[in-house]
Amino acid sequence: MWICPNGCRFNPNGTIDTSSINASVKVVLNDAPLHARDVPENWRAFVESKDNWPKQSPNMCYKVSDFRVAQEGYLLPGTGFGIWERVDSAIVFPLRFKEDVGYAARITLTPKSVIGSGRSWGGVGAFKIVTDSTGARGIVEDTTRFPRDSIVGRRISGPDLSACFR
Repeated sequence: MWICPNGCRFNPNGTIDTSSINASVKVVLNDAPLHARDVPENWRAFVESKDNWPKQSPNMCYKVSDFRVAQEGYLLPGTGFGIWERVDSAIVFPLRFKEDVGYAARITLTPKSVIGSGRSWGGVGAFKIVTDSTGARGIVEDTTRFPRDSIVGRRISGPDLSACFR
């Protein structure tokens, strides 16, 4: 899949206009939980690190590559793990998750394609103080700080965990 900060553009022949993308991402969504023993042996030390393996057993992995620092946010290159879940007709999952920052994607699958959106969240300045019409003040997330990215892609095959490690 491709992540595009200002909408994904396509060439007349139907290929993606690479100048419109911020990153290429391989995502493997598995129905069953993944285990450290499921990953290639040369990656086990990485996945067994508490910072790289979610507290709950993950059911997905991803690899962000062809990364361009085109915008502020928390999408970073590299391999990671997470937990995907269905929300209505969409699939929601992290492409980076720490306690205070992350990048979340929401996609819809068709038999051959992927379409959706994603957005960074958290970090310094992620919240703002607002005053409602009654004068009450509160703290809310500043959803304007990180604009929503477009996500497009194609489904290549069923779950193949090795795609996250190539």
